[in-house]
Amino acid sequence: MTVSSRTEPEPELDFSGIELLPLAEAEQIATRWLRPFLASPEQEPKTFHPHTLQFISCVLRSYPRQMAAAAGGDAAVPPIVHPKQLVEGKMPVALANGCSLIRLWQHRVEGSEAFVAKTVQQEMDRLARAHQEPGQDDHLGILASFQAYLLLCLTAYFLPLQGQPAELFNDVAMMALQETASRLAQSGLVCRAETTGSRPRWETWIVAAAKRRSLLAFYLFSNVYNAERQLPNYVASELRDLLAPEPKRLWAAASRAEFELEYARHVARWHDGPFLLSELWRSPESGSAARRERLDRWVETIDTFGMFVFTICAHIHGC
Repeated sequence: MTVSSRTEPEPELDFSGIELLPLAEAEQIATRWLRPFLASPEQEPKTFHPHTLQFISCVLRSYPRQMAAAAGGDAAVPPIVHPKQLVEGKMPVALANGCSLIRLWQHRVEGSEAFVAKTVQQEMDRLARAHQEPGQDDHLGILASFQAYLLLCLTAYFLPLQGQPAELFNDVAMMALQETASRLAQSGLVCRAETTGSRPRWETWIVAAAKRRSLLAFYLFSNVYNAERQLPNYVASELRDLLAPEPKRLWAAASRAEFELEYARHVARWHDGPFLLSELWRSPESGSAARRERLDRWVETIDTFGMFVFTICAHIHGC
């Protein structure tokens, strides 16, 4: 008698009990809008070529469209959102509402622009207030709220409505976005296991990695916003110890077993310490054999988002 083999169903993801370490200088994010007016010798100016700004805008402009298409099952999610955040029936409410509003924005009926703009504005205002409400301490909820707000901001800024009654994304909205980004960073951006070379729980890692990607996308958006308003940009020194975007195969892992296998490979590959965002910036070590080897090792494994970040840093700092 033969016994048929069956594949055990993948257990549901459990995003409860997540513990993350905060960014040391997270509070500085909330006051980034003051930097052009309170410049100090410690702030290192960051100059963008116009073509680099066009490149950033083109990529960021695609994210809301990708999100709307993904919600309809027609495409992959933008690379700041982990696919496991959109498991059927489990999408966080803030992200689900954001997807619906982006689709409404894209498929509006002519003449309804004022209504659509007002509806999106109300949701943006609600999300901006939500991070200040006591009791919102679940990491997945904080992440989803920030992602939804960021995607709506990108929609309003890069895809304006014809005859839009007022500018939805302005200085007030940018300050609110910076405050929510600060809240995101304060809630934690790295798994404790990532700092010790051990393997974190998959759910914890998903949230941490998606938070880091979303924060980087926000910073790039703020760079475009400042440049278009003739405001200076500065190197984000508060992000110097942030982990750089992770390998493609690790981010794309579709099961817990695949994640654990890829994470073991990742730890072995980075036995000399994780690759940090600041290693993409100009420094006395730039161009050295050791720095070049680590950079090449990182570039070999990254996905499109990692290459996006690398390309921008290379344009600014060289490589």
